[in-house]
Amino acid sequence: MTDQDTIQKLINYEGNNGFVKSVLNGYNRWGKLTPKQMEAVKKFFAPKKPKGSIKPIKINVDLVLKRYVAREISEEYNLGKITPITVTVSEINALTNKAVRVKGKMTFTDVGCCRCCGRDLTDWVSKASGIGPTCAKYMGLKRPTTQSEIKEFNKNLKEKIDEIGELEFWIPKSHIKNAMGSLKYILEC
Repeated sequence: MTDQDTIQKLINYEGNNGFVKSVLNGYNRWGKLTPKQMEAVKKFFAPKKPKGSIKPIKINVDLVLKRYVAREISEEYNLGKITPITVTVSEINALTNKAVRVKGKMTFTDVGCCRCCGRDLTDWVSKASGIGPTCAKYMGLKRPTTQSEIKEFNKNLKEKIDEIGELEFWIPKSHIKNAMGSLKYILEC
């Protein structure tokens, strides 16, 4: 961030931080900042790393999340009625004693429950498509009735999942239903 960018952020600041307001008052009065003030203001406006940041760890693990965690993800990313219960985690970005921050996307692999709400799938169409009738409606997908329609449905579902893309979110360690392989080792450390 250049000095000009820093000063512009300082001028546009509308928060209640006392330090920033006092520096802004000094800048308005004297028309400049001391080198120490400039560094302090740069540090204040610098992007914050998430707590517990680590060097990203690449993994490939399917997880079934608890509903409230999936609902929080849905709200954070404005997914509407879609709650990503099943996700494929591709990267771990941060780790604390109680939570892990991951990057991943809704999974397309079969996990035995609805990909959106986590309920058990009961009829053959739901089991074949991996999504229940209500969730299919929320995703805007026509419910299949034949094998050929199921193939088309799965193609459309994959496109919808790709459209949503990767999400980054915190998962409480205690709320990860299934952890295996490298993720289990990381979480136990």
